Amino acid sequence: MCNLRYRAVHSRSAPVIEPGRHFEDILRYGLEHGEYAEAVGREEEWAAERLRQRRSGNHICEQLLADGRWLQITEQKTPDGGQVSLCVDITRLKQALARSDREWRATMAAARDGMGIADAMGKVRHVNRAFAEIFGLGSETDCVGQHWRMLYPPEVAAFLETTAIPETRRQGHWEGEVTIWRAQGGRVPLELSLTLRDDGGLLCAARDITSRKRVMMEQALLRDQLQAVQPREIVSRFSSEIGHDLNNLLAVIEASADMMRDGIAVEKNAERILAACRSGKDLVSRLRDQGPKTSERILMDIRPPVYNACELLRVSLGDEISLDLDQPEDPVMIDAAPTDVVQVVLNLGINARDAVWATPPGRERHIEVKVALAGEEELAVQPRIGEIRKDCPYCVIEVHDTGTGMPKAIAKNIFVPSFTTKGANGSGLGLTIVAGVAQNYGGAIALDSVLGGGTTFKFFWPLLQAEFEPVGAA
Repeated sequence: MCNLRYRAVHSRSAPVIEPGRHFEDILRYGLEHGEYAEAVGREEEWAAERLRQRRSGNHICEQLLADGRWLQITEQKTPDGGQVSLCVDITRLKQALARSDREWRATMAAARDGMGIADAMGKVRHVNRAFAEIFGLGSETDCVGQHWRMLYPPEVAAFLETTAIPETRRQGHWEGEVTIWRAQGGRVPLELSLTLRDDGGLLCAARDITSRKRVMMEQALLRDQLQAVQPREIVSRFSSEIGHDLNNLLAVIEASADMMRDGIAVEKNAERILAACRSGKDLVSRLRDQGPKTSERILMDIRPPVYNACELLRVSLGDEISLDLDQPEDPVMIDAAPTDVVQVVLNLGINARDAVWATPPGRERHIEVKVALAGEEELAVQPRIGEIRKDCPYCVIEVHDTGTGMPKAIAKNIFVPSFTTKGANGSGLGLTIVAGVAQNYGGAIALDSVLGGGTTFKFFWPLLQAEFEPVGAA
């Protein structure tokens, strides 16, 4: 017996699907009338296989009919020796799978990386065109049906078999680099990616990284060449910076000597000359070492070198520019070289002096240098050089002038090496030196310049943490 749906599905065999008919009679009638599309041209072979499946008892198979429909047939023996067949129309499922397969193959064909699939036994089932080209194959079918080992040199195949594939089966994925040899093209470095498939097979993605390796070698060569050139550039630039600072000190010595010759503040000017000589001696010793090494750091109070720098600066100001120094009463301890502090204050001060000198007659000409512990307001500013860390206490060396201020176009370039607005009279190194000191000490520099309203530099110098430990702390 059967239901109407069974007869409708097997429309060409329907005339003989009736009680009392043997399954083989119905099957052969269908063959004679073209019921089974997959049997065309091999009817007897197909019939024998189908009858064998039927006699085996419990069985599931798929069948393509002449009208293009697909059936999934489930056959089950009954306790009384009979047999029940359940036919399910899976045409839409097969169409969706076929469409997915076409899309997958199109994707594989369009992929720029080589893509290959091997089954659980290691036999290659499919490769795309890129894979064939990478491995030097004549076509995509040259390796299909063969074991994947034939694609690799013996030592690479052994590595993949003993290391990469076991790792893929444990983790589901493996990536690494191997080298193959092509008959034409020689040695080819590859980046391989292996992925475990649900059926136990492997998906292999291969990428030729010859160009990447060449670029990496060229970059390494350029890096080596740059490293060879950099020391010479550093020494050259450092020598220029030392020369700039020595020129500042010589200007102080010259001005102080002129005043002494005229009998003006002889003792005071002698002290300034000695201070300038001491700073110059330290600079020369650093030049002798042929490198931008910082002077020996010591635990020190920042106030004395700031004072010394201001005294050196006063000599170059004359009577037209006033200078005020405001420092806290208590010591402000830092770990630094005194010469570096002098460099910062002197270069910022000379920059301020030149800005004030450029102001029109009749305007106030004043420079103020101030040292203070950084408060919340100062710590909230956005520095131009370096970074202000929230977990680090700072003292601030502030240098303010009443000059004309800077346009934004100039302000954004002032820390660029060799940038100057002074023409032949400037070297463009003063602020570069200050920026270098900030970077060496993990400090920062903030700038506030108002066109027509003057300029303020704030140099943030990290304090010793002990400065902020509570009294009585261990």
